[in-house]
Amino acid sequence: MIDEKKLANAAMSDEELEQVSGGGTRQTGGDNDFLKSFGYNHFDGTIIWDIGWDPASKAVDKGWSEAGITCVTKFGAGDNQYYLDGKRISRMEAFRHVLKQKGWNEAAINNYDFDQWAGSF
Repeated sequence: MIDEKKLANAAMSDEELEQVSGGGTRQTGGDNDFLKSFGYNHFDGTIIWDIGWDPASKAVDKGWSEAGITCVTKFGAGDNQYYLDGKRISRMEAFRHVLKQKGWNEAAINNYDFDQWAGSF
């Protein structure tokens, strides 16, 4: 049986946190790869581990900016925040915006495999 009191006080290492599905560093890495695949981000490499969080976060924010999205990347496990024309939108809406900009029609967007990118929607 699990000792719930002990579990409540447990902490995950950075390596364990990186394996958690969700936002933050994992989501930012997925954003980098997605943006790069559509020509909006020009950073090559394993984003956070190669250059550190601050430059990686700025590179992803810049890539989103090139696509017309304002992104606030979150370190750790928090979800990134996305804005279009000052209105907060979901990560899915941000990705869909990029696809629309690249000329994809609604049917193609609806069939797109968003789950191929790290982080949750």
